[in-house]
Amino acid sequence: RTALGTGVVVKADGLIVTNDHVISMAGGQVSASVRVVAADGREAVAGFVTRVPDLDLAFIEVDLAGLIPATFATDLAEIETAAPVFAVGAPGEFAEPVSDGIVTEVLENMAVPQRPGLDTLIESSTQLEQGFSGGPLADTEGRVIGINVATLGVEQGTRTLGLAIPSAVVLKAAAELSAPTPPRAPPERKTPRTLRRALVGTR
Repeated sequence: RTALGTGVVVKADGLIVTNDHVISMAGGQVSASVRVVAADGREAVAGFVTRVPDLDLAFIEVDLAGLIPATFATDLAEIETAAPVFAVGAPGEFAEPVSDGIVTEVLENMAVPQRPGLDTLIESSTQLEQGFSGGPLADTEGRVIGINVATLGVEQGTRTLGLAIPSAVVLKAAAELSAPTPPRAPPERKTPRTLRRALVGTR
């Protein structure tokens, strides 16, 4: 089975982030081969994959020289409702690779089924097609404010909203890849809001 998704360069040494559901198969196993195609057409097979399924994130290491890391905006307080945003993906040759929209809400204290680490998501009016999963949600300055992860059905399925994992969550997960994890008590949380509308990955 072949799945198509998008990734964002985190470090120039070849570290790329995408969604866990992009590189995993039914049952949760990692795909036998994860192939990366750079923007300039160069290809490489991922040498190492680190999964963070609770956040629906996966970090891929590839041997490709000259990769330029994205610029990330990590302060959620800077994300304003109605701010213009752009979602970028790889939907195939007959679909638009960019969808523009606005931030509709920053969803906090959420409970996402099967993704217990995802308690904060950026909701936007961007229309995410198949192939947009793992791609950037960017502001008008080109900064990545989130990683596209799913669509949320509204109005009886006639329209969808895009959901993105905040960049702060992504970079924190990336920093913890090689750092030792000290024991810690689980954070104290309020009663979570549960996503009851249709939540569909955009792989």
